[in-house]
Amino acid sequence: MTEFEALVGLNLILDIGSVRLKRLLDYFSTPENILKAPREELIRILGIGDKIADKIRSLKREDLDNELSLAGKQGVKIISYKDDDYPENL
Repeated sequence: MTEFEALVGLNLILDIGSVRLKRLLDYFSTPENILKAPREELIRILGIGDKIADKIRSLKREDLDNELSLAGKQGVKIISYKDDDYPENL
């Protein structure tokens, strides 16, 4: 899984906003590491309890593929905070 795919996958988890994502990235360094992390490690992060840790651990590749396919069919370009096109104010 690429960094971009991992970020899209994490974005599918409604309880993960920018603050929680930053905390997770500060601890795990990469989005891929977040998705690979054991549940016990995830719940150590402030704001990530059992519920969110379980959602992270239960993310399926199929869900990610469906999201990327839907975006492609709709002509939607997905960007992340790492992209040059990402709005500076965000």
